Amino acid sequence: MEYDVVRRHRKPRREAKMGFQDETVAFGGVAVAAKGSSLSAPPIGSGVIVVVYDPDAQVGGMAHMPYPERPAKVGSNCDHRIESLMQLVLASGASQERLKSMVLGGAEHRDPGGNELVAGLAARSIGGAKADLTQMGVADVTEEVGGQFGRSCELNLKTGKLSVASGDGRETVYVWGAR
Repeated sequence: MEYDVVRRHRKPRREAKMGFQDETVAFGGVAVAAKGSSLSAPPIGSGVIVVVYDPDAQVGGMAHMPYPERPAKVGSNCDHRIESLMQLVLASGASQERLKSMVLGGAEHRDPGGNELVAGLAARSIGGAKADLTQMGVADVTEEVGGQFGRSCELNLKTGKLSVASGDGRETVYVWGAR
């Protein structure tokens, strides 16, 4: 793998970003940005956030997917979000051969009522996102999934740092090494 991992066991700290054009991915949405900006995603529980990044072009994007497939009247579709994400990132100058990706989220939440929609949601979300990325030719797929806490993230496109904050107060920083 071409990244370093730094783990911090403390509450994440938000720093001001001078000169950055920050963008937040909408719930169930897709966003792409380029050099000198950053992307962040709202917290996700059993669903997943997919992040893709080209360190040479400093282009990246995120897809926020609360559901693995489109259940009746609810949610969003993993493969359509990932397909849209890939099209937008490649159209913005990224190279498919250089793309790094991460699937994060997939927290296991217990449903005491036995709701079938919730049962296995995390596993379906994780599996679907990884399969879609592989099918679309993304070779470098990393994951930070599972557990009992949701996650949110922020990607600095200039530095290649992806900060992942967990609901239990942990923060993990992945460095994809922008050139």
